[in-house]
Amino acid sequence: MLTLWRNRLTPDFLATLNLNDRQMQALAYVREAGRITNAEHRRLTGAIPKTATRDLEGLVEKGLLARGGEKRGAHYVLVAKK
Repeated sequence: MLTLWRNRLTPDFLATLNLNDRQMQALAYVREAGRITNAEHRRLTGAIPKTATRDLEGLVEKGLLARGGEKRGAHYVLVAKK
């Protein structure tokens, strides 16, 4: 048996989530790199630390990313659809 998973992060689905441009950039980065840190998000988007945290935590709240690690080692990865 072979199971094929489709990408749930389609443009139509993402449009329903009211994401800002920085969050869209973060998702694109995670899809390519597999994970993102707050520092990587800041470098990618030019956001200040509080804004980067707010962006990433917003993606966690929407069920798109999951946080791993603590404090300085924190990173975010895509959440598999349940």
